[in-house]
This record gives sequence, structure tokens and C-alpha cells, in this order.
Amino acid sequence: MRKRKHKNSHLEYIKNKRIGRNLWIIRKLNRKTQRELAEIIGVSCQQYSKYEKGTNLISASKLMILA
Repeated sequence: MRKRKHKNSHLEYIKNKRIGRNLWIIRKLNRKTQRELAEIIGVSCQQYSKYEKGTNLISASKLMILA
């Protein structure tokens, strides 16, 4: 029998994807590159890319820097 994934993990996935999509939209509207924003918040380009893809969740402190 397969184990069911927890409902919370699915909600986390959806939340991460939504935040990542919003980061992408805002970046495009402001005509910035991932590299520029990664430098502003002090992470690598790869890490910033993971934030936009929703693979990793960006911290609140890093969101405040971008605000």
C-alpha cells in the first residue's frame, strides 16, 4: 500500500510555486535579471532560480530586501 503524502506538504508546494511565480512576474515587470536580484539579496543565481521555480522557499528577510 502506498503512503499518502501529507496535505501540508501539498499546500507547501502550492505556496512555494505561487511565491516563485510572483517573484518572476515582479522581476519581469521591473526588467531585472536573476543575477541582479540574486546580488541584491546576497544569494547565488542558482539559488534565486530555485526561488522562482518554487523549489526552495525564499525567507521573509530576503523578501523584505526586495520589497
